[in-house]
Amino acid sequence: MLSLKTLLHMRNLHTRIFILLLTIFYLTSPVFAQGEDNPVSWAFEYKSVGDAANEYELRFIATTLPGWYIYSQDLESRPPIPTSFTFEKNVADDFVMMGEIEEEGDLILKYDELFEQEIKKYTDKVIFKAKVLIADTKTVQIKGRLEYMACDASTC
Repeated sequence: MLSLKTLLHMRNLHTRIFILLLTIFYLTSPVFAQGEDNPVSWAFEYKSVGDAANEYELRFIATTLPGWYIYSQDLESRPPIPTSFTFEKNVADDFVMMGEIEEEGDLILKYDELFEQEIKKYTDKVIFKAKVLIADTKTVQIKGRLEYMACDASTC
């Protein structure tokens, strides 16, 4: 059974992780030309997973406007620009990535005339999931950068 002090520490740690992720990834989203709406909105969540109290799933949720697409992490060639997440080096060993970032959504695999190749892309909503193991006694800062490309039938 966990003590009240441990539970409060865990709650505080959860809040700090969430706020930090929101700040880091929201501020690094691409900026569109003045006056244009961004066709992709991002939300960031986390949840405790597994048996260990320090194992978390980070969720990066992209929602597109109707008719817009966001590209998979797994593309054969460029362009288009694949979605990517780059985490800053973790010098303090505060966290460890557990595997690759997974994608969840209705994947569309279709020949794209603009790029002249088969393209993996998502429309409406896609969730990118990263599992991390966090040092259980530390306040954790996870910093990183998100890069993606969104297109519709006429523009990117």
